[in-house]
Amino acid sequence: MKKNLITAMKTSISEVMEAMFYLPVEISHGDTMPRCGLIGSQEIKGGRLGFTGPCSGCFSLFIPRDLLAVMTENFMGDPRETLSMEHFEGVLKEGLNMIAGNTLRKMAGASSYELQVPGMVDGGTLPDTTALVQVETMDGTMTVFIELD
Repeated sequence: MKKNLITAMKTSISEVMEAMFYLPVEISHGDTMPRCGLIGSQEIKGGRLGFTGPCSGCFSLFIPRDLLAVMTENFMGDPRETLSMEHFEGVLKEGLNMIAGNTLRKMAGASSYELQVPGMVDGGTLPDTTALVQVETMDGTMTVFIELD
């Protein structure tokens, strides 16, 4: 199941980032947080979204603030200086919701899983993870985690 989940995550991330945020991506599968390259001096924003169904757990998305600003500009169609932190957090949560929903739909159909409301988490609080996927863009790197209960 883990292999199928990672495959579905990679496909979903690519579809969502390219279609909704106009960001071409290169995706790689990582196995531990220290090796994923997200830890550093950049300010990191994080979101978390739980799900239940045939299996349960949560998705987490961690994005450097500069990359999140690019995503927000692309999604909202407004220049960065007109956007607030509320916009950035809304876009992070919406991106996470789209990635999680699309991944779970690919796994077993949308009616099989129930998504919770996405929320923000401290960028320094990294999850214990079942799997992580690194997403490289021209503007930076983000990481998507999945934890299974």
